[in-house]
Amino acid sequence: MDDAMTKEKRATEALAQLRSAFTGCEARISDVRERLARLDSTLPRVRSAAEYESDYVEPGRTRSAAIPREIDRVRVQRDRAHEDQRQAIADVQSIGTESQLEKRRRNELRAELAALPEPTGPTDLSVAAARAAVEIAETNLRERFEETTLRQAVRQAEKEVAKAAQLWNAIEDGIRGRAAELATSATGSDPATRAEAAERAGVMLTRAAETHGTERGRLRDAQTRYETAQSARPKGAVEIENPTDREHALDLADRSTDEMAQRETTRHRLDGDRDAALKDATAAKARQEMLNDQIALLRSIEPTDTSTFAIPVDNAGVRSVVQRIVDELAAAEAALGKADRVRAEQADLLDHWAGSDEFVTLAEDEHGSAVRRLREMFRDKNRIERVADNADELVHDLDVRAKAIAQQLEQVETHKRNVVVRMIELVDDGLSMLTRASTLSELPEGIGPWAHKRFLAVEPRSRPSREQIGLRVGELVEAMVASGRIETDAAELLWRATEVSVPEGFRATVLKPAPDQPTGRTPVEEMRKWSGGENLTASLVLFCVLARLRAERRVGSRTGAAGGVLPLDNPLGKANYLPFLDLQRRVAQACGVQLVFWTGIGDLGAVTTFPRIAAMHKRPSTTRAGRAYVQVDMENSQLLDIVSMVRRES
Repeated sequence: MDDAMTKEKRATEALAQLRSAFTGCEARISDVRERLARLDSTLPRVRSAAEYESDYVEPGRTRSAAIPREIDRVRVQRDRAHEDQRQAIADVQSIGTESQLEKRRRNELRAELAALPEPTGPTDLSVAAARAAVEIAETNLRERFEETTLRQAVRQAEKEVAKAAQLWNAIEDGIRGRAAELATSATGSDPATRAEAAERAGVMLTRAAETHGTERGRLRDAQTRYETAQSARPKGAVEIENPTDREHALDLADRSTDEMAQRETTRHRLDGDRDAALKDATAAKARQEMLNDQIALLRSIEPTDTSTFAIPVDNAGVRSVVQRIVDELAAAEAALGKADRVRAEQADLLDHWAGSDEFVTLAEDEHGSAVRRLREMFRDKNRIERVADNADELVHDLDVRAKAIAQQLEQVETHKRNVVVRMIELVDDGLSMLTRASTLSELPEGIGPWAHKRFLAVEPRSRPSREQIGLRVGELVEAMVASGRIETDAAELLWRATEVSVPEGFRATVLKPAPDQPTGRTPVEEMRKWSGGENLTASLVLFCVLARLRAERRVGSRTGAAGGVLPLDNPLGKANYLPFLDLQRRVAQACGVQLVFWTGIGDLGAVTTFPRIAAMHKRPSTTRAGRAYVQVDMENSQLLDIVSMVRRES
């Protein structure tokens, strides 16, 4: 969200800069329009120069074109061109005829040559001798082949001869005679000579065609100039003064020459002015079109009333400036579009984030009113548009809030670490207590085979290190925080922490109470199958061990710690087996626990096992019906049926 707001702010600044640049460009366009207006003001002068040319220069041209000598010269050139044309046409026709004859003769000879078999070697025979040889060969063919085959070949040859004769008869007599002479001459019978003659004829034909084209062009130019001179003469032109004599004609010629020179000078000057004006007008029009094109590129920019921007004089500079502005505008629009897309994406991300379960949980909290308002704003795109102007302030507030939340999260993490550290200590202490309990369950000397045996043995299947405990307890805390179900019971929390710290579980075994004191160990889950005396004996031993352990932890010392007093209500009904009672008393004495048995069973064998015995009666309560108290009357105010006996053990 911070990146999107920053990008949007940058895009807004870039758009403002572009608008400022567009304002300067519009000012430059206004200056260009003023220059165009000034150029438009020069157009009347150009038109005036054109009218002057039409009024004065054109009549001068007309009078100059009316000079008879030019007409005579044109006529002579035309006649000469006609004569050259006729001569060229005749030459071309002659050369073309000869070329066609040569080409036809060459084709006939090639056809005749193609019909002949490939020569086996060079020969000195002439064409006539070769033909005689051919006739002899034909005679031999008639003798060797059938007549029908030969007739068919003759008919085919006759068709070809008739076709050749038709082509020959179509040629003019003079050309045929010339061709016959050439064919019978020594030059015509030589292929190399014929090729050279054909090449010379081709060169002559090409030259004749070029001469003919040149002369025809000269004739057309002369005819065009003549027709132009005749048609260019205006109807109101000054009539040419006819001379009366030679001197008058010379004088008129001199005056006409001077006047023509002046007119020509004026015409050259006006032509220069006109060309300059046309050049300026063309340049102005081109610049106007160029500026209109550049203005079209900036049509999305609103014009301004004032501008101080200087427009470059050259068109390339204007195009460069406009192109730079267009590029900047395109870049700004692209940046703005990208910023809009990024903002839309960020808004979608905010909407998705605000709709997440974590956000909903925070919003539904009793202290989450501000979170609910923030969530509603994040999920409302229209509201995001409305608060865009206050985006900086909101970003600052969110930064402050984010820092505060970060501090709170850091405090939470600190608390979590403290909790984890404390839980590590508790779990490690619990494991140590289990080990100490196993150690304290060591039975005293003189009780038989169980002497110095551990009644209880509890240990993890795999004792974890402190680092492993920290990792597993941390995962437990993270899971409770994530689920929102925090265990508030201290004992249950410690048990869960210990359970996750020792995933392999514990191994717990005890010694089963029996007269022969077997040393084999029994899993604690088998205790539910024991008798009442066995369970009571085992429970009493375990209580003594735990009482000694608690006393050590309270005193902080392992020496001199007493386990306290353990009163038991009517235990002899379940455990009146004398070896079990002796085991209970010895373990209690070793752990510093004072046993007090209350019983109403008259088992003297079991009762006499204890060194101090007090017989008492129950007395009903005087204040509450149905309740009785066992008490000792220290003042002898009532008759008590009490027998007290103290016996010292040897």
